Amino acid sequence: LPARVERVLMALYVQVFRLYRSILVLCKCGLDSEALILLRSLLETTSMLLYLAERDHNERIWRYYHSYRISRYSGLKVLLEAFPEVSTELRPETPERQKKDCEESMQYFRTTHNLGNDVPDREIKRKYTIRPDIAAQEVDMPELRKMWKIVYPILSEVSHAQKISEFVKQGDAANKFELQVHPKDDSTDACLINAMRLAFWSMSRINVILRLEKDQAIGELDKSVGGFFTAE
Repeated sequence: LPARVERVLMALYVQVFRLYRSILVLCKCGLDSEALILLRSLLETTSMLLYLAERDHNERIWRYYHSYRISRYSGLKVLLEAFPEVSTELRPETPERQKKDCEESMQYFRTTHNLGNDVPDREIKRKYTIRPDIAAQEVDMPELRKMWKIVYPILSEVSHAQKISEFVKQGDAANKFELQVHPKDDSTDACLINAMRLAFWSMSRINVILRLEKDQAIGELDKSVGGFFTAE
């Protein structure tokens, strides 16, 4: 692999590993519903990692890079429109620099896809940039697409409701308010276990691509998946 490709894959690989470990720590503390927040990040990062590693590495990495610059400036514009006072917390050159980066990246997509200046920026962003959910659809891995349908947004919404459902049923007469440290939600646990196994399998796949030896720490983490999610 070209050096640039290896560096990008390694950076995403390390991020997946950190998210993987963080989810295990939360679950061991009985915070499995809260771990779903990180699970979404894990799924996004895993999707981008597999997308970039699968094929057409250079083409996909540049698509990833330019999509990021466009999204970053779009987010900054929304932030400043909603909260203009935030501009005082930014370095003076930041908005202009990000705007220039965004324009350069828009031009990259125009040139790559032979688009004229009459094509709106929003159309370019919609059709040609890459996001984690789009990456998951383009990766040849049906299990990943299925997991997106489960985690986004169904199970996270169910998990949020699980936290308050008992208090809703208690009605106005209840005079006691308690929070459980170990939520009894089997669907949350099942989603976490299977998503973590999917992420681990993906990391093992990248091990081969990057010619990495299987790390002992990763092996130990894999053995622990499923063993503590329902532990009292």
